Amino acid sequence: MKPTHPHAAGILLTRKVPTAPLDAHIGDIEKILLRDAKTLDTIHYVYVLDEKGRLKGVLSLKELFLQKKSALVARVMMRRPLSVRPNAHRERVAYLALQNHIKEVPVTDEKGVFLGVIPGDALMQTLYRETTKDLLQMAGHHGSAKIVDNVFELSTWQLFRHRFPWLFLGLFGGILTAKIISGFSATLEENLLLASFIPLMVYSADAVSTQMEAFIIRDMAMNPQLKFLRYFGKQLTVVSWIGLVCASFLYGFILWVSGDSLLALTLALSMFAAMLSSVSTGLLIPFLLSKIRVDPANASGPVSTILQDMLSVLIYFSVAEALL
Repeated sequence: MKPTHPHAAGILLTRKVPTAPLDAHIGDIEKILLRDAKTLDTIHYVYVLDEKGRLKGVLSLKELFLQKKSALVARVMMRRPLSVRPNAHRERVAYLALQNHIKEVPVTDEKGVFLGVIPGDALMQTLYRETTKDLLQMAGHHGSAKIVDNVFELSTWQLFRHRFPWLFLGLFGGILTAKIISGFSATLEENLLLASFIPLMVYSADAVSTQMEAFIIRDMAMNPQLKFLRYFGKQLTVVSWIGLVCASFLYGFILWVSGDSLLALTLALSMFAAMLSSVSTGLLIPFLLSKIRVDPANASGPVSTILQDMLSVLIYFSVAEALL
């Protein structure tokens, strides 16, 4: 049976391993090992086969030399050994070997006929590749290495070109944010105290947005099939509770300090709404960037931050204009 997919374990198998019939004696096997040692690819186990070539048992080299030379291998072998089919995924086979503390894994067909083994060095190479891939995914890398900037491989000019446009976009966003604030100049003139709370509103929403970015980049890496809408709903629920607690605390504090219930309500509602809006910027931007294969490390932070800053200021002054 030939493997039908590129990650099949059967591609890695070798037939050049020690085998013995059920009626062989330990002494006979020792002679065979000494005679064929140079032609074998691996000598960790002896695989015991019946007359039809079906795998019936296995004996480790250590156990082999502990037995009497006159002993029948069928009496001392381990029966019903672990085996896999040729089309089993090589990563699964590697983890099976780790879980069962074996150095190599025999491969059989659907009738139990012995086809060969996946040797230990092939299993280690598989584990190395999969571990490397998992580490890259945890760093937010899901595809070709070309979408991730390697600081040591790229020139200073290339790194500059990849980062500067997004930061320059933030410069225009900052100017736009200033224009938004100036549009509420009348509200500010009537309530100068509002200006002192702008940093609090912006920081609160930015902090939540930054958390959302970190969560979704990590979780997309760990689960490439992430169901975004369900994930978004769960995060929105969590942030709603966080926003409610923070807004309630701010309302009580401002009311206690100033005695102005309307100002306290304005600040509390603004903080709650800004925090809720940050779920969108914090989750959507990294998600969309990953879909268009743009390195989130370059673009996600600057874009999310400036969008959230503008949104927070707009929410803050809109609520203030409506209530004060």
